[in-house]
Amino acid sequence: MLALEEKNRDAENQIKDLKETIFELEDQVEQQRAVRLHTNQTILDLENQIKRLEENKAELEKQIKAMNKQMKDETEEWRRFQADLQTAVVVANDIKVEAQEELRTLRRCLQEEQEHSARLASELEQIQGARYTINYELNTGLSSAIHLGFQLLTSHISIQISISDSRCLGSLV
Repeated sequence: MLALEEKNRDAENQIKDLKETIFELEDQVEQQRAVRLHTNQTILDLENQIKRLEENKAELEKQIKAMNKQMKDETEEWRRFQADLQTAVVVANDIKVEAQEELRTLRRCLQEEQEHSARLASELEQIQGARYTINYELNTGLSSAIHLGFQLLTSHISIQISISDSRCLGSLV
């Protein structure tokens, strides 16, 4: 009987040890379930975060694409502006050169006209002197010949003025 009691005690001890092992295993299973639940929640959170990051990435890529297009458009617009500005500078320079040439021509024409005017003034003085003489001679009886000479001189001056005017106008054209 003693042997049976000892076997019974051993069996009870084994049952007790097995119960403790079962309790520990159940506790470990609960811990594993909690860890798995936490891991699943972490995975779900990470998946949501990845989704948000992918959406942000797509939005940023869209913004980058729009900015690149805007930068390309602005660069092209800047190039056109520079080309237009260069054209305007060239045209302005051409106008300046033409204006300077025209100014030189006008100054030359003015100088020629001043010289011509001085010659005409001298001729006028001579004519007035001749007129005085003619008036004197008219009183003495040579009126018809002198009158004819005066008309010739006057038409000579008119012709000189018209030639001078056409020369000046021709150089401006």
